[in-house]
Amino acid sequence: MEANESLKMNMLAARYAKLRQLCRQLNRKRRNLRDKVDLLCRDLVYSNQTFTETLQDLRRAYDFQTELTGEFDLRYMLHKALRHLREQITQSSAAIYLCDRGDFAAHVAGAWYEQAQDIADIERSLAVTVVKSVTETHKAVLVDDGCNYPTAQTQHRQVLTGLSLMGLGIVGEDGLVGVLIIYRCASEPLSQNDKLIVEPLLTPLGRAINAAQKLEQLIVHN
Repeated sequence: MEANESLKMNMLAARYAKLRQLCRQLNRKRRNLRDKVDLLCRDLVYSNQTFTETLQDLRRAYDFQTELTGEFDLRYMLHKALRHLREQITQSSAAIYLCDRGDFAAHVAGAWYEQAQDIADIERSLAVTVVKSVTETHKAVLVDDGCNYPTAQTQHRQVLTGLSLMGLGIVGEDGLVGVLIIYRCASEPLSQNDKLIVEPLLTPLGRAINAAQKLEQLIVHN
């Protein structure tokens, strides 16, 4: 009798042990499933955010291209583009250097530059620093203060001191057509976020420049 009771108790204990093991396995699988669901939800949220940001960038690029479409005077179109770009980056000045001309074709500076000589000095310094770097490397330039520009000579570093600089290549149908430079007071340095704001607008700008240049060539040859 005692042997039977002992056997029943052992069998019951074994069943409880097996049940506890099964519960642990179920809990472990539930935790793994919960982690996978959490990860999937985070991925979905991130994907939706990225998709929304991409749509916003495409919309801004479309609006920018629409604004430039139909402008056949290159100089006017470039100034119009610069005014739009300055609205994207607060308290900024902007200039466009065209590779085929080897010079700046448009420059919209802040009101604190009262003399044309100031602009000329800045353009000369930008040409041998930011423009040279972008055209040679085809990489963006982002400097918190012109006094820290690594390859600038003393006179150019002095001119650019106090200015935060960003240079971006403008690519057209056949490669680099120009360099966009945005700068502002170094007390509010330009950032990677500012670069991300401007980058989607470079493609429509390159197309608009190509179109205006082709029209100029047709007019000259006719």
